[in-house]
Amino acid sequence: MGFAAAYNEPSSLLHTIFVKPFYLIASLLLLASEFYHTRRSKSRPVVFDFMRRLRADPATADTKIGVAGFCWGGQYAILLGQNDSGRGSMESKPLVDSVFTAHPARFEIPGDVVKVKVPLSMALASKDLWVSQKEAKILEKVEKKEPYEAVVFEGTTHGFALRNNEEDEVEVAAAEKAEEQALSWFQKWIG
Repeated sequence: MGFAAAYNEPSSLLHTIFVKPFYLIASLLLLASEFYHTRRSKSRPVVFDFMRRLRADPATADTKIGVAGFCWGGQYAILLGQNDSGRGSMESKPLVDSVFTAHPARFEIPGDVVKVKVPLSMALASKDLWVSQKEAKILEKVEKKEPYEAVVFEGTTHGFALRNNEEDEVEVAAAEKAEEQALSWFQKWIG
């Protein structure tokens, strides 16, 4: 039985007093650990250094690179599209040539999106714990000189493009449309 099922299951008073708090504390510790180990100050250098090495490699130096990011990875896809190394200097060549992200998390709205300097496509859930409906509307209306699109998929929740409920026809259809969106975006901008 998973955490959520065990927590919602009717139980005795003793179980509620002694066991359910354990599930809650374990969940909070797991979440806190995840946030700590994936914080921007730790992850950004790893992601950017990898992309710099990829771009500097003679085998890939002239190759167009597209990056797709989902959830937590969406913020890094967006940051890579900004072409800013984060150390006060600009890369001589963009680290990536095109960006797609679905249900991104942990990024500044609209600030991080406005700073992107390469074609950017976003697939957003209509009911997302990381991007509210109000923020999704803001992202739909962002105006940029670079090619940009933000598509909100109605009836979907965070994670719909990767780990949707396969019994939910709306989410399955949205995941397929988001995949088509990504493929056509990359086909158009990186060939």
